[in-house]
Amino acid sequence: MQTTNSKPFAPVALVQAQQYDPALIDRAVERLLELLNIPGEWFCGKRVLIKPNLLMRRQPQEATTTHPLLIKSLADWLYRAKAAQVIIADSPGGLYTPAALRGIYQTCGMQQAAEQSGAVLNFDVGYQTVSAKDACICREFNLIHPVVQADLILSVGKLKTHCMTGLSGGVKNLFGCIPGLQKPQMHYRFQNTGDFCSMLVDLAQTVAPVLTIIDAVDPSYGCEDATDGDTADSNANSDDSSAEGSATDDANAQDSKASTGSSTDPKYIRQCKAAASSDSSQDSAKADAANGDSGDASGNDQTDSGK
Repeated sequence: MQTTNSKPFAPVALVQAQQYDPALIDRAVERLLELLNIPGEWFCGKRVLIKPNLLMRRQPQEATTTHPLLIKSLADWLYRAKAAQVIIADSPGGLYTPAALRGIYQTCGMQQAAEQSGAVLNFDVGYQTVSAKDACICREFNLIHPVVQADLILSVGKLKTHCMTGLSGGVKNLFGCIPGLQKPQMHYRFQNTGDFCSMLVDLAQTVAPVLTIIDAVDPSYGCEDATDGDTADSNANSDDSSAEGSATDDANAQDSKASTGSSTDPKYIRQCKAAASSDSSQDSAKADAANGDSGDASGNDQTDSGK
Protein backbone atom coordinates (compact mmCIF):
# COMPACT_ATOMS: atom_id res chain seq x y z
CA MET A 1 0.00 0.00 0.00
CA GLN A 2 1.44 3.32 -1.08
CA THR A 3 0.31 6.92 -1.24
CA THR A 4 1.11 9.70 -3.68
CA ASN A 5 3.37 12.61 -2.83
CA SER A 6 0.99 15.45 -3.61
CA LYS A 7 -2.78 15.90 -3.85
CA PRO A 8 -3.58 19.20 -5.58
CA PHE A 9 -7.22 18.38 -6.26
CA ALA A 10 -10.40 19.36 -4.44
CA PRO A 11 -11.44 16.88 -1.74
CA VAL A 12 -14.87 16.04 -3.20
CA ALA A 13 -16.34 16.14 -6.69
CA LEU A 14 -19.79 15.04 -7.85
CA VAL A 15 -20.85 14.14 -11.38
CA GLN A 16 -24.39 13.19 -12.33
CA ALA A 17 -25.22 10.03 -14.26
CA GLN A 18 -28.93 9.39 -14.66
CA GLN A 19 -28.62 5.70 -15.49
CA TYR A 20 -26.16 2.85 -15.95
CA ASP A 21 -25.40 3.44 -19.59
CA PRO A 22 -21.85 2.50 -20.70
CA ALA A 23 -21.16 5.73 -22.59
CA LEU A 24 -22.71 7.85 -19.84
CA ILE A 25 -20.70 6.14 -17.10
CA ASP A 26 -17.48 6.48 -19.13
CA ARG A 27 -18.07 10.22 -19.53
CA ALA A 28 -18.92 10.57 -15.83
CA VAL A 29 -15.69 8.82 -14.80
CA GLU A 30 -13.61 10.97 -17.15
CA ARG A 31 -15.24 14.14 -15.85
CA LEU A 32 -14.91 13.05 -12.25
CA LEU A 33 -11.19 12.42 -12.52
CA GLU A 34 -10.78 15.66 -14.44
CA LEU A 35 -12.51 17.64 -11.69
CA LEU A 36 -10.25 16.04 -9.10
CA ASN A 37 -7.13 16.73 -11.20
CA ILE A 38 -6.08 13.08 -10.99
CA PRO A 39 -2.86 12.67 -13.02
CA GLY A 40 -2.55 9.44 -14.97
CA GLU A 41 1.15 9.42 -14.12
CA TRP A 42 0.27 8.27 -10.62
CA PHE A 43 -0.74 4.89 -11.96
CA CYS A 44 1.90 4.33 -14.65
CA GLY A 45 3.63 1.00 -14.03
CA LYS A 46 1.67 0.42 -10.81
CA ARG A 47 -0.27 -2.56 -9.51
CA VAL A 48 -3.66 -0.96 -8.80
CA LEU A 49 -6.44 -2.48 -6.72
CA ILE A 50 -10.07 -1.57 -7.32
CA LYS A 51 -11.97 -2.45 -4.16
CA PRO A 52 -15.75 -2.53 -4.86
CA ASN A 53 -18.56 -3.32 -2.46
CA LEU A 54 -19.49 -6.95 -3.22
CA LEU A 55 -21.42 -7.86 -0.10
CA MET A 56 -23.34 -10.82 -1.49
CA ARG A 57 -24.55 -12.54 -4.64
CA ARG A 58 -26.87 -9.86 -5.95
CA GLN A 59 -27.63 -8.78 -9.50
CA PRO A 60 -26.43 -5.25 -10.38
CA GLN A 61 -30.02 -4.01 -10.77
CA GLU A 62 -30.72 -4.86 -7.12
CA ALA A 63 -28.55 -1.88 -6.07
CA THR A 64 -26.78 -3.78 -3.28
CA THR A 65 -23.29 -3.88 -4.80
CA THR A 66 -21.06 -1.55 -6.81
CA HIS A 67 -22.21 -1.57 -10.43
CA PRO A 68 -19.91 -3.43 -12.86
CA LEU A 69 -20.09 -0.65 -15.47
CA LEU A 70 -18.38 1.73 -13.05
CA ILE A 71 -15.68 -0.86 -12.29
CA LYS A 72 -15.09 -1.52 -15.99
CA SER A 73 -14.88 2.19 -16.77
CA LEU A 74 -12.32 2.77 -14.02
CA ALA A 75 -10.26 -0.24 -15.11
CA ASP A 76 -10.28 1.03 -18.71
CA TRP A 77 -9.10 4.46 -17.52
CA LEU A 78 -6.33 2.93 -15.41
CA TYR A 79 -5.02 0.86 -18.29
CA ARG A 80 -5.05 3.94 -20.53
CA ALA A 81 -2.96 5.55 -17.79
CA LYS A 82 -0.46 2.67 -18.27
CA ALA A 83 -1.17 0.82 -15.02
CA ALA A 84 0.84 -2.39 -15.00
CA GLN A 85 -2.07 -4.42 -13.61
CA VAL A 86 -5.58 -3.72 -12.35
CA ILE A 87 -6.99 -6.12 -9.76
CA ILE A 88 -10.61 -6.34 -8.62
CA ALA A 89 -10.89 -7.65 -5.06
CA ASP A 90 -13.20 -7.64 -2.06
CA SER A 91 -13.92 -9.89 0.90
CA PRO A 92 -17.71 -10.23 0.83
CA GLY A 93 -19.90 -11.32 3.71
CA GLY A 94 -19.68 -14.99 4.65
CA LEU A 95 -16.99 -17.42 3.59
CA TYR A 96 -13.89 -16.04 1.88
CA THR A 97 -13.09 -18.90 -0.48
CA PRO A 98 -12.32 -19.12 -4.22
CA ALA A 99 -15.66 -20.85 -4.82
CA ALA A 100 -17.59 -18.14 -2.96
CA LEU A 101 -15.73 -15.40 -4.81
CA ARG A 102 -16.38 -17.04 -8.16
CA GLY A 103 -20.14 -17.05 -7.56
CA ILE A 104 -20.19 -13.45 -6.38
CA TYR A 105 -18.05 -12.21 -9.28
CA GLN A 106 -20.38 -13.88 -11.75
CA THR A 107 -23.65 -12.74 -10.18
CA CYS A 108 -22.53 -9.17 -9.43
CA GLY A 109 -21.21 -8.65 -12.98
CA MET A 110 -17.53 -8.41 -12.03
CA GLN A 111 -16.57 -11.38 -14.22
CA GLN A 112 -17.88 -9.59 -17.30
CA ALA A 113 -16.29 -6.29 -16.22
CA ALA A 114 -12.93 -8.03 -15.88
CA GLU A 115 -13.23 -9.83 -19.21
CA GLN A 116 -14.12 -6.61 -21.03
CA SER A 117 -11.45 -4.43 -19.41
CA GLY A 118 -8.58 -6.86 -18.91
CA ALA A 119 -8.68 -6.45 -15.13
CA VAL A 120 -7.78 -9.44 -12.97
CA LEU A 121 -10.21 -10.99 -10.50
CA ASN A 122 -8.67 -11.90 -7.17
CA PHE A 123 -8.89 -15.51 -5.93
CA ASP A 124 -6.08 -15.30 -3.38
CA VAL A 125 -7.84 -15.76 -0.03
CA GLY A 126 -4.78 -15.23 2.16
CA TYR A 127 -4.26 -12.31 4.51
CA GLN A 128 -1.52 -10.51 6.40
CA THR A 129 -1.44 -8.75 9.76
CA VAL A 130 -0.63 -5.05 9.35
CA SER A 131 0.04 -2.44 12.04
CA ALA A 132 -2.53 0.33 12.06
CA LYS A 133 -1.54 3.90 11.18
CA ASP A 134 -2.22 6.58 13.81
CA ALA A 135 -4.54 4.16 15.58
CA CYS A 136 -7.19 5.35 17.99
CA ILE A 137 -8.67 2.03 19.09
CA CYS A 138 -7.40 -0.84 16.90
CA ARG A 139 -3.62 -1.35 16.76
CA GLU A 140 -3.48 -3.90 13.93
CA PHE A 141 -5.63 -5.40 11.20
CA ASN A 142 -5.69 -8.62 9.23
CA LEU A 143 -5.95 -7.42 5.61
CA ILE A 144 -6.54 -9.53 2.51
CA HIS A 145 -3.48 -10.07 0.33
CA PRO A 146 -4.52 -7.90 -2.66
CA VAL A 147 -4.85 -4.90 -0.33
CA VAL A 148 -1.42 -5.40 1.17
CA GLN A 149 0.23 -6.13 -2.17
CA ALA A 150 -1.25 -3.22 -4.16
CA ASP A 151 0.83 -0.17 -5.00
CA LEU A 152 -2.30 2.02 -5.07
CA ILE A 153 -5.90 1.39 -3.99
CA LEU A 154 -9.16 2.78 -5.36
CA SER A 155 -12.09 2.25 -3.01
CA VAL A 156 -15.34 2.14 -5.00
CA GLY A 157 -18.27 1.83 -2.61
CA LYS A 158 -22.04 1.84 -2.95
CA LEU A 159 -24.19 4.56 -1.39
CA LYS A 160 -26.45 2.86 1.15
CA THR A 161 -27.88 3.53 4.56
CA HIS A 162 -26.68 1.36 7.44
CA CYS A 163 -28.33 0.45 10.75
CA MET A 164 -25.15 0.74 12.78
CA THR A 165 -23.01 3.41 11.11
CA GLY A 166 -25.78 5.44 9.45
CA LEU A 167 -24.13 5.28 6.02
CA SER A 168 -22.23 2.75 3.95
CA GLY A 169 -20.04 4.79 1.64
CA GLY A 170 -16.31 5.39 1.44
CA VAL A 171 -15.11 4.48 4.93
CA LYS A 172 -17.48 1.55 5.54
CA ASN A 173 -16.56 0.01 2.17
CA LEU A 174 -13.07 -0.69 3.52
CA PHE A 175 -14.49 -3.16 6.06
CA GLY A 176 -14.34 -5.58 3.12
CA CYS A 177 -10.54 -5.49 3.37
CA ILE A 178 -10.87 -7.75 6.40
CA PRO A 179 -11.09 -11.43 5.43
CA GLY A 180 -14.34 -13.37 5.49
CA LEU A 181 -15.67 -14.44 8.84
CA GLN A 182 -13.19 -12.26 10.68
CA LYS A 183 -15.60 -9.38 10.07
CA PRO A 184 -18.23 -10.74 12.50
CA GLN A 185 -15.37 -11.20 14.96
CA MET A 186 -14.62 -7.48 14.63
CA HIS A 187 -18.28 -6.73 15.36
CA TYR A 188 -17.97 -8.86 18.48
CA ARG A 189 -14.79 -7.07 19.57
CA PHE A 190 -16.24 -3.62 18.99
CA GLN A 191 -19.89 -4.01 20.02
CA ASN A 192 -20.27 -0.38 21.04
CA THR A 193 -21.27 1.69 18.01
CA GLY A 194 -18.75 4.44 18.76
CA ASP A 195 -15.93 1.92 19.17
CA PHE A 196 -16.89 0.15 15.96
CA CYS A 197 -16.88 3.40 13.99
CA SER A 198 -13.55 4.42 15.53
CA MET A 199 -12.20 1.07 14.37
CA LEU A 200 -13.45 1.85 10.84
CA VAL A 201 -11.61 5.18 10.90
CA ASP A 202 -8.41 3.39 11.99
CA LEU A 203 -8.93 0.91 9.16
CA ALA A 204 -9.45 3.67 6.58
CA GLN A 205 -6.23 5.40 7.69
CA THR A 206 -4.37 2.12 7.44
CA VAL A 207 -5.63 1.03 4.01
CA ALA A 208 -5.29 4.63 2.74
CA PRO A 209 -6.92 4.44 -0.70
CA VAL A 210 -5.57 7.06 -3.10
CA LEU A 211 -9.11 7.70 -4.34
CA THR A 212 -12.56 6.98 -2.96
CA ILE A 213 -15.50 6.79 -5.34
CA ILE A 214 -19.12 6.18 -4.40
CA ASP A 215 -21.58 4.63 -6.84
CA ALA A 216 -24.75 6.63 -6.14
CA VAL A 217 -26.62 6.22 -9.40
CA ASP A 218 -29.07 3.87 -7.65
CA PRO A 219 -28.56 4.39 -3.90
CA SER A 220 -30.14 1.98 -1.43
CA TYR A 221 -32.26 3.27 1.43
CA GLY A 222 -33.06 0.71 4.09
CA CYS A 223 -31.42 -1.07 6.98
CA GLU A 224 -28.10 -2.77 6.38
CA ASP A 225 -27.21 -5.94 8.24
CA ALA A 226 -25.15 -4.79 11.21
CA THR A 227 -23.36 -8.16 11.44
CA ASP A 228 -21.50 -7.63 8.21
CA GLY A 229 -22.46 -4.28 6.83
CA ASP A 230 -24.63 -4.18 3.75
CA THR A 231 -28.23 -4.07 2.65
CA ALA A 232 -30.08 -7.36 2.43
CA ASP A 233 -33.39 -5.73 1.43
CA SER A 234 -32.58 -2.66 -0.61
CA ASN A 235 -34.86 0.08 -1.85
CA ALA A 236 -33.25 1.58 -4.91
CA ASN A 237 -33.96 5.20 -5.76
CA SER A 238 -32.47 6.97 -8.76
CA ASP A 239 -34.33 10.28 -8.61
CA ASP A 240 -31.16 12.16 -7.64
CA SER A 241 -28.48 10.22 -9.46
CA SER A 242 -24.76 10.81 -9.25
CA ALA A 243 -21.39 9.17 -9.13
CA GLU A 244 -18.95 10.85 -6.82
CA GLY A 245 -15.35 10.58 -5.67
CA SER A 246 -12.89 12.00 -3.17
CA ALA A 247 -9.23 11.82 -2.29
CA THR A 248 -7.94 9.30 0.22
CA ASP A 249 -7.19 11.88 2.91
CA ASP A 250 -10.79 12.99 2.71
CA ALA A 251 -12.64 9.66 2.76
CA ASN A 252 -14.59 10.93 5.75
CA ALA A 253 -15.37 14.14 3.87
CA GLN A 254 -16.66 11.92 1.08
CA ASP A 255 -19.09 10.24 3.44
CA SER A 256 -20.12 13.57 4.94
CA LYS A 257 -20.83 14.94 1.48
CA ALA A 258 -22.59 11.75 0.37
CA SER A 259 -24.86 11.90 3.39
CA THR A 260 -26.25 15.23 2.24
CA GLY A 261 -27.09 13.64 -1.12
CA SER A 262 -29.05 10.92 0.68
CA SER A 263 -30.92 13.50 2.82
CA THR A 264 -29.07 12.37 5.95
CA ASP A 265 -27.54 14.92 8.30
CA PRO A 266 -23.78 14.20 8.50
CA LYS A 267 -23.98 14.43 12.31
CA TYR A 268 -25.87 11.13 12.24
CA ILE A 269 -23.13 9.37 10.24
CA ARG A 270 -21.37 7.71 13.11
CA GLN A 271 -18.01 7.05 11.45
CA CYS A 272 -17.85 10.76 10.56
CA LYS A 273 -18.40 11.58 14.23
CA ALA A 274 -15.71 9.07 15.19
CA ALA A 275 -13.32 10.59 12.66
CA ALA A 276 -14.03 14.08 13.95
CA SER A 277 -13.31 12.92 17.49
CA SER A 278 -10.10 11.19 16.40
CA ASP A 279 -8.98 14.18 14.34
CA SER A 280 -9.61 16.54 17.23
CA SER A 281 -7.27 14.51 19.39
CA GLN A 282 -4.65 14.62 16.63
CA ASP A 283 -5.12 18.34 15.79
CA SER A 284 -6.58 17.44 12.39
CA ALA A 285 -9.77 18.42 10.56
CA LYS A 286 -10.09 15.78 7.86
CA ALA A 287 -13.64 14.82 8.77
CA ASP A 288 -14.82 18.41 8.46
CA ALA A 289 -13.51 18.91 4.93
CA ALA A 290 -16.91 18.43 3.32
CA ASN A 291 -18.73 21.04 5.37
CA GLY A 292 -17.94 23.93 3.02
CA ASP A 293 -20.21 25.21 0.26
CA SER A 294 -20.41 23.42 -3.07
CA GLY A 295 -20.36 25.25 -6.36
CA ASP A 296 -21.23 24.17 -9.87
CA ALA A 297 -18.15 23.27 -11.86
CA SER A 298 -19.97 22.78 -15.16
CA GLY A 299 -23.48 21.60 -15.80
CA ASN A 300 -24.40 19.18 -13.05
CA ASP A 301 -20.83 18.74 -11.81
CA GLN A 302 -19.79 20.00 -8.41
CA THR A 303 -16.59 20.26 -6.47
CA ASP A 304 -16.23 20.93 -2.78
CA SER A 305 -12.92 22.35 -1.63
CA GLY A 306 -13.98 21.99 1.96
CA LYS A 307 -12.57 25.39 2.82
